[in-house]
Amino acid sequence: MKHRSHLLLLLFWLIIGTALRFLRLAALPPWTDECATMVFSLGNSFRTVPFNEIISSDTLLQPLQANPTVGINAVIERLLTESTHPPVYFVLAHFWMKIFSPTGELASIWVARSLSAVLGIISIKI
Repeated sequence: MKHRSHLLLLLFWLIIGTALRFLRLAALPPWTDECATMVFSLGNSFRTVPFNEIISSDTLLQPLQANPTVGINAVIERLLTESTHPPVYFVLAHFWMKIFSPTGELASIWVARSLSAVLGIISIKI
């Protein structure tokens, strides 16, 4: 009986943690580091955005579009040439974004943040 009550308590906290984690997940605008995470996870680069000239919003947002031809090698290459972050999270995020982001559309901040939310929920049990 005691073991069962512990499992019910764990389930209760898991439900509470899940609800709190996903509640208003995309309510706030993305931070700069979240935009960078999305761009690098998609295997894209900021270097395609021109400087010192007027550009359209499509050109500005192009790095946030999912491209089905981009693979893990592009993600790792971008990180090694344009960032100082280790690639493990970005590789996981690449697969996550590839599964949940429609091709040719802008990446969703909800999708980008949901990987961290899922990993946070998993850590409740640990």
